[in-house]
Amino acid sequence: MKCGFGKKDITPPAGQYMQGKAYDRIAQGINDPLNIRAIAFEEESIAVVLVFDLCGIDQIMCADIRNYIAEKTGLDYKNIFISGTHTHTGPVLVAGTAPADEVYVASLPQLALNAAQSAIADLKEATVYGAQSELENVTYVRRYRMKDGTVRTNPGKNPDVVGPMSPADETIRLLKFVREGADDILLVNFQCHPDVMNSKGYSADYPGVVCNTLERALPGNKCIYFNGTCGDLNHINIHCPDWDPCTGPGQVEYMGFSIAGKILSMYTKARPIQTGPVHTEEKYVTIQLKKPEPERLEESKEIWRMHEAGLDEQLPYKGMELITAVFEAKQIIERSKPGYQSEKTVSVCGFSMGDICMVGIPGEGFCDIGRQIREASPFAMQLTLGICNGYEGYFPMKDAFEVNGYESRTARFVAGIGEALADAGKEVSQTLRNA
Repeated sequence: MKCGFGKKDITPPAGQYMQGKAYDRIAQGINDPLNIRAIAFEEESIAVVLVFDLCGIDQIMCADIRNYIAEKTGLDYKNIFISGTHTHTGPVLVAGTAPADEVYVASLPQLALNAAQSAIADLKEATVYGAQSELENVTYVRRYRMKDGTVRTNPGKNPDVVGPMSPADETIRLLKFVREGADDILLVNFQCHPDVMNSKGYSADYPGVVCNTLERALPGNKCIYFNGTCGDLNHINIHCPDWDPCTGPGQVEYMGFSIAGKILSMYTKARPIQTGPVHTEEKYVTIQLKKPEPERLEESKEIWRMHEAGLDEQLPYKGMELITAVFEAKQIIERSKPGYQSEKTVSVCGFSMGDICMVGIPGEGFCDIGRQIREASPFAMQLTLGICNGYEGYFPMKDAFEVNGYESRTARFVAGIGEALADAGKEVSQTLRNA
């Protein structure tokens, strides 16, 4: 088979609103560049995966970019995959809690095309090697059961913590493409929220550190990072020592270096993986959206009015409860508008090549979605990719709706969305195995 790599800088000028927080942030500078990293695969047909250093790209925008690339390159639409690393220090793409820069948004299809064309032009014969392992003390489930039976997100060093609601997904996967007469390509697949930098400037967060570190440590290698299903995972260790801030640039480097270091330890242990023709699959799932709540509308409008006026300190909420109340209020207001639909169709996509398979979920799926897909997979190397070909918010599992935490309260969908997407992902991988 052949494999190719492409990269395009997509860093906007300072001054744009940044996505990923409940409050407005205007970028005051650039900590490190934002990029599109693209990887192309060819055997009988070509598939391209483009990973943007952005928080998320919704289904409509993804479809526009995929259509544009398909039109300009002749690739099949379903062979084009668009994903975001989910960095929380990139620009706003869709107006919501803050406005988007229309000129920047309009530039993305051409920038994506440039990255895709670079990856296709770089296609070279490759031998593929793979490895899987575990990486501890980097990613943590952020939902904790408390002694009173409630569930809290990132409760800190709290004596009332009983324990995490589920185990973290600490699996890490490496694909190494050794090419003839060209740089090798490393594909890294791990899962954790890139909400670590906590900065007033643009940053690719820890995924950028992973790629840059591996490219420096292994000259002649290019790197692309696939962030998995990390909707309930983040970087905060509630048991960390007092001297460890667990956030900011130091934590970004700790995470990036830890992931890169683990990959380096796996690098020479990777073993050959059988390749084969490229096959792609896309399964559509229709899920019920939450119903309007007219009895809570006026309260939600008041919460949102105070938030917009910068009066959060006057609201009777603190910390994550404040963020939850604000985002939930926004959702309730949206559900009250004329034309609100009762259901939405999302796609679960994937591609395979021999004993390798990737399944993409169009939003912030809980880590158990990725775990279930991998455990049921008929492939030797199963990758999972979050925020792929769409960004439709949180996809919690049913038990999260039962305790009504942050993710389930701010999700657009009813209980069952997580299980439905896990089942769809299993079907995608099985269909690809039978192709």
